[in-house]
Formats: sequence, structure tokens, C-alpha cells
Amino acid sequence: MRTSLDWVGDTVESSWLGKRDKNLHTVGVVASVKYVPVPNNEGYTGVFEGADHGVIRFSTGPQPDYTRKNASQAFENFGPGFALKLLRDGVVSANILTLTP
Repeated sequence: MRTSLDWVGDTVESSWLGKRDKNLHTVGVVASVKYVPVPNNEGYTGVFEGADHGVIRFSTGPQPDYTRKNASQAFENFGPGFALKLLRDGVVSANILTLTP
């Protein structure tokens, strides 16, 4: 089974049990987005050309410890990340993925 880093496509292979386990950044929220490009004089469109809508997911590494109440306790309590998938007709989506350990 290939990893998500070397996979090309909008779906990921299932394991032999019929599902893909999510082991990292398991706590998150998802929202739909609208992509609005900013006009420029260079004519640059980039990888997002043809993308109008997509999905964004904000996540954390481990489950946050809500008993930590001040800044000095916050270290290593929150590992943010996000993934952006912009949907395009006729080709695979354009994706950005960021994670912190």
C-alpha cells in the first residue's frame, strides 16, 4: 500500500480491512471553501487554475489537554495543521498539506 505522500489522485487505497486508518492529526474540523484568485499583471494562474471550490481541514496533532490554562503550559499541547483540496474538472485536485509534529 502506498502512502499519501506518493499517491496521485483524489481517493486513497483501502487496507485489506476495507478502510484507511488515520494515525496522525486525528482531531479536526472540515469546511467548504470558495477559491477567488487575485488578478495579476503576469498572467500567472498556478496549480489552482480551474478550481472554484474545495475543502479545507484544520487539525491538531494529539488531543489537546484542556487542563493546561496558561502560555507556559501550552508548549507541545497543540500541533496545528491544515489541508486544502481545491476541486478541478477533468484532473485530480490541487492540494496543500501542512502539519506540525
